[in-house]
Amino acid sequence: MSSNMAKLPLMRNIVKRGLSSAAARALESDLPIESSVLANKVQVLSIESQSPIVRVSVQIKAGSRYETADNLGVSHVLRAACGLTTGSLSTFAITRLIQERGANLYAVNDRDSISYTLECNVQAIEPCLKVLHTVATEQVFKPWELSDNIPRLKYELALVPPQARVVDMLHGAAFRTGLGNSLFLPKYLLGSQGTETLQHFVHNTFLGNRTVVATSGITHNAAKVFADKLGYAEGTGLGTSSQYYGGELRKRGKGLAHIAIAAEGAGINKKEALAFGILQQALGTGAKVKYGANAGSPLAKAVADAAAGENASASALNVSHQDAGLFGVVITCEPKVAGQVTEAAVKSLRAGSVSEDAVKRGKAALKLAILSAAENPLAATEDIGQQALLTGSAHSASALVAAVDSVSSSDVNNAARKVASGKLSLAAIGNISNVPFLDQLK
Repeated sequence: MSSNMAKLPLMRNIVKRGLSSAAARALESDLPIESSVLANKVQVLSIESQSPIVRVSVQIKAGSRYETADNLGVSHVLRAACGLTTGSLSTFAITRLIQERGANLYAVNDRDSISYTLECNVQAIEPCLKVLHTVATEQVFKPWELSDNIPRLKYELALVPPQARVVDMLHGAAFRTGLGNSLFLPKYLLGSQGTETLQHFVHNTFLGNRTVVATSGITHNAAKVFADKLGYAEGTGLGTSSQYYGGELRKRGKGLAHIAIAAEGAGINKKEALAFGILQQALGTGAKVKYGANAGSPLAKAVADAAAGENASASALNVSHQDAGLFGVVITCEPKVAGQVTEAAVKSLRAGSVSEDAVKRGKAALKLAILSAAENPLAATEDIGQQALLTGSAHSASALVAAVDSVSSSDVNNAARKVASGKLSLAAIGNISNVPFLDQLK
C-alpha cells in the first residue's frame, strides 16, 4: 500500500511521452466507456478490458480548494491518513490484506479532488474491494494515529521539489483563496488537524453528487454494485468558485532561482481548454529526447539566448482546474541570469500569436501525449474519472484526439492573445535577488 504526494495537474492527465507507433496501437484498442448515475447521484464509469488486473478509483471533490481558514491543510492530512484504522479494519489489517494479495492502494489529492485507487489481480478482487470500501467510507481518525502520522507529514513536506513549490505559490498569488489554497499542509499547522476537523470535512465533501467511481477490468454491473455499497448520501456539500486576481509571492533562499509566471488560462470545462493545451505544446514543454536541446521551442530558444551560456531551463505551464486555469511558464536558472531570463520568458508569453507550423507541431505533440497516457491502464482509469468529476462526462482517447484536430489556428491564437493581454501573477523561490518584481515586467 502506498500514498502518493499530490500530483500537479499541469495538463491534468496529459503528462507522458511515447513513440508514434505506440500511439497508433492505443487508437486501435480504444475501448468504449460505459456510464451510469446511481440514485444517490454517484457517477459510475467502466472500461471492460480483458486485463487480469482490476483497477477501481473512487474520486471525490474534496481537494484543497474546499478548505477554509479554519482547516487549511486538511486535504493533505486526509490523503496521508489513507490506510489508518477504519471502522472495520486496523492499520495492520489493511496493510496485511493488501500486501498478501500483491495489490496496491493509492491515495492522491490535488486542488479539485482526492482519489482512492486500487490495483489488484482479478482473483483477489473481493477482499481488496472490501479494503477500498472501508478506507473510503469508514474513516475514524484516531487521535493517537494522527499524532503518529506527523513525522510522515514532515518527511513529505521536506521532499516537495522547488518546481512544485513555486507552482503552488503561483496559485496563491493568482487566486488568493479557493484554488489559491496550498496543496501542502503549512508547517506551522502540523498537528493542528484533529479528528473533529477531519470528520467535519469528510462529512461535507464525501457525498454522492461529488463522487465518481471509475473502473477497468470488471463489468459495469459489478462497478455499480461496488459504488452503491459506498453508501454516500445524496448532496452537493461545500461549494467554491475561484476568481483570478493576479499577484506576487516571493520566498528567499539558497541555490538556483525558481520562477513561475502566468496569466489567466481556461478551466477544463471551457471550450478553449484544448486551445491552451495546444499553445502549451507549441511554446515548448521541455526536451522530448534525453539530453536533447528542445529544438523548435520558441520559449526554450528565447531563454537559452538570454542565459548566454549559463544554466537555464523553461517549460510552458498550463493548469486546468474545474472552472479556472493558469497559463504561463516555469523557469529554473542560475541566480545571476534570472533577470534577463525572466524578461525573455515574459516576452514569449506576451507575443500574442504563434505560427501555423507551431500550431501543427503543438497539435501533434498534444495528441501524442494523450495517446501515450492512454496506453497506461491505471492512468486511463483515473483519467476518465477525472473527466467525469470535473466536466460531467468522459471521452475516449480517440475522441480527445478528434477534438484536438477540430481546434483551429485562430482558436490557438485567441488563447495566445488572452495570455498576452492578461494580468500576470508571479511566484519565485530560491536565490531570487535578480528576479524582477511583477510591476517591472511589461
